Amino acid sequence: MGCGTVESGEVLTASGVVPDCSPGETYPDGAVEPMALGEVLTPYAWPEAVHRGTGERNALRLANAPCNVDPNIDWSPADVLLFISIPAW
Repeated sequence: MGCGTVESGEVLTASGVVPDCSPGETYPDGAVEPMALGEVLTPYAWPEAVHRGTGERNALRLANAPCNVDPNIDWSPADVLLFISIPAW
């Protein structure tokens, strides 16, 4: 999806470019499926996810994360999102 730089804290795409957070353009271009090292993560979505801190349940859409446009989740404190992929054998 991208990563924050230590110096600036800005969100970067896989190309190292800060995503354009203008209306309608909220996710970096070039998402790949399946996920691959050094590439933009596909904007996965789940109909319901549990906030581990509050227990609140909301839809989770990664497309809303880079520019912090999610109506239910404040993504602004996040510098890095860690995803652990477990293959379903």
